[in-house]
Amino acid sequence: MLFWRNEKFFNQGQIFGTKSEFELFRTNYPGIKMRWDDSSDDPAHCHHEKSWLFDCGEPTEVVITGGITITGALNAPGHSDPGNQRHDVDVEVKGPAGSDHHHHFCQRWNHANLREQHQGSFPDLVVSNDLPYPNKLAPTESNEDSDACAVQVLRTMRPKFTMDSTPAPLAPSFDLSQGEESIYEAYKMAINNAKRWIYIENQHICDEEMMSLLARALERGVKVVFVAPSWKGIYFLIHFARNRTQSWVDGGRKGPKPRYSDVFLENLVELSKFKNFTLCSLASYRGNSTYSHIYVHSKLMIVDESFMMVGSANFVDISWRKDHTEVDYAIWGRSASRRMARELWKEHTLLDIENLDKGIEDIAKIASENEVRFFKGEPLVGILFRMPADAYGSSAAYLTVAQKASLYASYLGIKAHQWWSGK
Repeated sequence: MLFWRNEKFFNQGQIFGTKSEFELFRTNYPGIKMRWDDSSDDPAHCHHEKSWLFDCGEPTEVVITGGITITGALNAPGHSDPGNQRHDVDVEVKGPAGSDHHHHFCQRWNHANLREQHQGSFPDLVVSNDLPYPNKLAPTESNEDSDACAVQVLRTMRPKFTMDSTPAPLAPSFDLSQGEESIYEAYKMAINNAKRWIYIENQHICDEEMMSLLARALERGVKVVFVAPSWKGIYFLIHFARNRTQSWVDGGRKGPKPRYSDVFLENLVELSKFKNFTLCSLASYRGNSTYSHIYVHSKLMIVDESFMMVGSANFVDISWRKDHTEVDYAIWGRSASRRMARELWKEHTLLDIENLDKGIEDIAKIASENEVRFFKGEPLVGILFRMPADAYGSSAAYLTVAQKASLYASYLGIKAHQWWSGK
């Protein structure tokens, strides 16, 4: 198991490899090997990927990756549980792409920068030694029950993470000394080449360049539905950044321009002008005109029923441009894209949609109708409701007084606030 440690970024709910945790591991999990990777020199940096690898190097190799964390709640489809409401998505991959991901994990494990330090390896560095790189590809699975498709492992990696250029099986050597931003490049290409529709779920909508590309797609007539959080977690930081931007505007735009201010002053305003753009969130009706906001933590994009991306990268610059460590899968194949879209849309709207070109219009229509129901305190059809894009982050209408107050008691801590605001 490979863990990330940065007490300046998150300081609770994490496995930091403390003395008490080591004692717990020795007592209850003596056979586990662990290493820790650190980025505490930068309070804004995060090793953000979330992956599970099974039977590595064997014909039965399986990899699962996406947005679900080891500490995250698992909710059944429909989110009927009134407890911790969280929406997330992972994908399971078998075949050669799994071997590529295996190679990536070996790179991360072998070069975890705390491995030689005190409590940087469990039980110790001798036992938790370096992993051998894979030397062959897992076989391609082909049966009528599988969604056979082309899959490429994409990454965001910081420059100088490692100078090790050991190639993946049957692949040329890749120089990581300058970092990697293939997730960013793939998102750009997919949005630029979209012809009919784009469906996105992400806990962020805070990248000026990519939002401009969405606007250009909308100008071409592409329909876009974007599902994002309406409360909790990262929404707090978006709310904080919007308020800071507004304070800067109210003060005559004096002093340094706040980070992400263009998102609120330009990008969201531009997107809101397109009738073919719908910004949505998720909530479940609890009776008596009350709702539980469902936190959107998934990171996926489906384009034209033929291509999708699923992984750990948020729709924000730090997940794409050689900053955070991220892993996404680019997946080409109509069967897999259709299955993902249909299952998500059925959960969100209760519609069993066959024609996805019409379906993207149907879910946008239901989201708009649910927005009206939301403000009237009426039951929703499904859980998807529209939010006004130009007001996103304001929290004006969607939260109770208690929820608004709790924004300022967010678990993320003041260090993250300072980073987000550009200090």
